[in-house]
Amino acid sequence: MMNGQKINKVGVSLLMLTVVWTVLFPPITVYSSFPKVELSDVTIVLLTIYSIGLKRGALIDVFIKYKWLFLSLIGLVVTASVSIIFNERISQYRDWFEPIKYIKLTLFLAYTMLYLKDLELNKLVKYLFFCVVIFNLFHYFNLFYFNDYIEVFYAPKHHLDFFGLNSIGEPATRRMLGTLGNPNNNAILFLLFIIYFFPKRMFSLGENHLYVSIAALFVLACQSRTGLITLILIFAVNIIIHKISWRSILFYIGTIGLGYIVLQLSGNAYLESLADISLLESAKRGRFEQWILILNEMPGKWVLGHGVNKAFLEERHVYAESEYMLILFRYGLVGIVSYTSICLVLFRKILPYLNSKGGMMTLNVLILMLISGITNSPFHVVKLSVLVIVVMGIGLNFIDEEKN
Repeated sequence: MMNGQKINKVGVSLLMLTVVWTVLFPPITVYSSFPKVELSDVTIVLLTIYSIGLKRGALIDVFIKYKWLFLSLIGLVVTASVSIIFNERISQYRDWFEPIKYIKLTLFLAYTMLYLKDLELNKLVKYLFFCVVIFNLFHYFNLFYFNDYIEVFYAPKHHLDFFGLNSIGEPATRRMLGTLGNPNNNAILFLLFIIYFFPKRMFSLGENHLYVSIAALFVLACQSRTGLITLILIFAVNIIIHKISWRSILFYIGTIGLGYIVLQLSGNAYLESLADISLLESAKRGRFEQWILILNEMPGKWVLGHGVNKAFLEERHVYAESEYMLILFRYGLVGIVSYTSICLVLFRKILPYLNSKGGMMTLNVLILMLISGITNSPFHVVKLSVLVIVVMGIGLNFIDEEKN
């Protein structure tokens, strides 16, 4: 019979392996017609079998303790399933991957809260951060033809073909693609690192600030406008609530400013592009056009949407480019209510603990979900959704530790 400590070590190891793989490695293609497989798709099955068999009582306690949060997540599962059934798409196996994904995220939240308690994660996260930084530097400067031999396994062809080029092939600023193969998603990954590093932790204060500054600089290198807005909001909220000293603020301004000069010298005129009205208008117009196309398809489908129905959007070359528009199309207004209820329940849970490390971390996750979801869909990107849920669970665990 395995003792409790060994049982926890197995659960912790599976979760850590999932996080490392999700951040550093591309998905695996099994069949061309079949969705790509992530290691998290395998470890979630192992964790479920293992937990039900050996930690069933503790797992039930986690569900009971945070019942409203888990019920809101299950509500999204039910909404997605009802929408699929209502739209007579029961036989479309592709559609069912979405409610299954929501079940997977619900379980990952439970397992994070079950196994990552009282565990020092700093060393793992720090080494993982160094690996991601090195990977992105090799990619950004294409050292040793990195993009031809390595990045090609991570990024879709259209992103690599126009890396450092504009739409007509002329030299332009580079948008860092990283291990997620997409500049907007890559920016959210670095925002998650900032969320982890920002509260006072086991690192020395200077070391902690340095990691935040490096991650913030890499967000800039991704050239994600929503990422930048989210970054500013996270900084502002942390400065106001945690009353960060003026020395720390000057440190951030100095280090990020110095890093930005390096970006400028390497040909990345990011802030200039932010001020370019024609680019802003083009980006806004492009998204509005996509959203209008979605809204035009909603009459008669406002309540429960179209179901997942990925083929519908693919055939019309429509890209939601927004968490809210994607949910509206798939699950209608009921889906929007289901998703926002998750955020509201989470906020209500952490409201009394905003001055704590865990409360601040979870609030930052909530900010990321709400703001980046305007023009991106982190909750529906397989890799990002797992990481968002794990960081959320870690934050809630910190709250529990601080209460005890």
